[in-house]
Amino acid sequence: MHCPDCKTSMLILEYKDIELDFCPTCKGCWLDEGELEQMLAGRTAAMQQLDWTGGVKGRRRCPRCLKPMHVVPMPNDGPEVDVCPAACGIWFDQGELRAAIRSQLADAQASPIVETLREMFGTEEEGERNTK
Repeated sequence: MHCPDCKTSMLILEYKDIELDFCPTCKGCWLDEGELEQMLAGRTAAMQQLDWTGGVKGRRRCPRCLKPMHVVPMPNDGPEVDVCPAACGIWFDQGELRAAIRSQLADAQASPIVETLREMFGTEEEGERNTK
């Protein structure tokens, strides 16, 4: 699968039986439909509030079905993310997945997941240093 942002071939990383598609170039991450809920340990109430067909039409296309994705805010003051209107999945720019986890879970629940993601993906600061 190719990155919807920079078109680089993405790598598949596993986190607790969840396959995350990671772009080694722009450090973005794709989660197929349902994978974020799995990562959030089944907490689906907030994710049911996500507007899959609304938002602003973005510039990126879904890496699965190639439909133009929409930019929508995540519930609970989470980041703005790109979602496939056919609900194929969600695209997170660098750092947005960690921000999304933090917005959906209490600190004690979010910390282990966020630390694992930091180990897998690095930090935003590392990404900025690597692009300079």
